[in-house]
Amino acid sequence: MLSLHFAVEIGRGANIDFAYTVVVASARAVTKGANTREIADAITVVMAEAVGGLDKTPMERVTRTVGNRTFSGLASTAAGLIMSVNPAK
Repeated sequence: MLSLHFAVEIGRGANIDFAYTVVVASARAVTKGANTREIADAITVVMAEAVGGLDKTPMERVTRTVGNRTFSGLASTAAGLIMSVNPAK
């Protein structure tokens, strides 16, 4: 598997905890060279910073590399939060 992509609803009524759990579990399944805590910490930062930049134009991608994967996210009010897990370069 090369890449994983997730579209996460944000805003009132969104189950961000469930989405976080799915992203972390999926990332853990494909990431080598990092433990669960390192992966979860990186995803926490990416999600928080991406959602924190929700009103920025243009959208800014937030990335963190852990082990053999790069986690990235960007957010907008129209698209919600888009998360990706890709091979590290």
